[in-house]
Amino acid sequence: MRVKYIIEENAILEPKDGQAEEGDLVKVKETVMLGEKKLRDAEEREYVLSKDDEREVVKQLFGRKKAML
Repeated sequence: MRVKYIIEENAILEPKDGQAEEGDLVKVKETVMLGEKKLRDAEEREYVLSKDDEREVVKQLFGRKKAML
């Protein structure tokens, strides 16, 4: 089964307001679903973005801005 990541709240890019890019620390509140079951609900996580990181959630964060869902 595939785990689906849902970024539930706005990503917080500190201290900049531009797009998320390589090396940025991004804080998000995320809900993780496995089918219809919630594995995590609105849990705050931090990711350092790296193009070599194969995790789907990290790939989805590239290019996002602070106000984007």
